[in-house]
Amino acid sequence: LSGDILIFVPGKDDVYQIVERLSNANCRDVVVLPLYRGVDPVEMEKVYWPYLGKRKVIVSTNIAETSVTVDG
Repeated sequence: LSGDILIFVPGKDDVYQIVERLSNANCRDVVVLPLYRGVDPVEMEKVYWPYLGKRKVIVSTNIAETSVTVDG
């Protein structure tokens, strides 16, 4: 595994659709996380957690592009 993946989409509904599709894809080495304005603070914290042996796929609206930095 090499690095995390950040996907930007236009809106919150798009985030939900992609997170659902990727989560249902049964990829064992991947953690799929939503990120958008108004996301629950507990869910937002998960973006920063280390997931040893797993690759994070963060699906975000472009609002997070200028306001969030995620290592990896």
